[in-house]
Amino acid sequence: ARHSPCRRIAMPFKVPTLLIAFALAFAAVYAGAHDAAQAKDSGKPFNVAKMGASEAQKRLEAAIRVSQAGRNCKLEAPIADKDDERLTGFINALTKKLRLDPNRLERAYYVKSFDEYEKDEAKFCETWGKQIPDFVKRLP
Repeated sequence: ARHSPCRRIAMPFKVPTLLIAFALAFAAVYAGAHDAAQAKDSGKPFNVAKMGASEAQKRLEAAIRVSQAGRNCKLEAPIADKDDERLTGFINALTKKLRLDPNRLERAYYVKSFDEYEKDEAKFCETWGKQIPDFVKRLP
């Protein structure tokens, strides 16, 4: 049973199309599962020891902005002293995990946060101020 030349030509177009379809389906399922996992994880305390580098960087960036909002924005409920101490401890633990020296920490995180604050104080305070209560609840 010989195959016609037309059939051989059509086949290469079908396989990549199927592979793309499977890849897109997998990506959609993965994204949904990832979003669900993030939503489920959103109430759990931060665990610095279990964080990978990219998550630690993301959390450090957020912690510094939350801290800055707590100190510089006019908020209805500012960060309590004990929570500010926990936040500082969390920032220090992340800094140690990422092996950042003080100069690099300043340049890579604090300067960017301050620039964002200076660029649009109202937006910065709105964005980060409202995250303070949930963020503080998750501090170790």
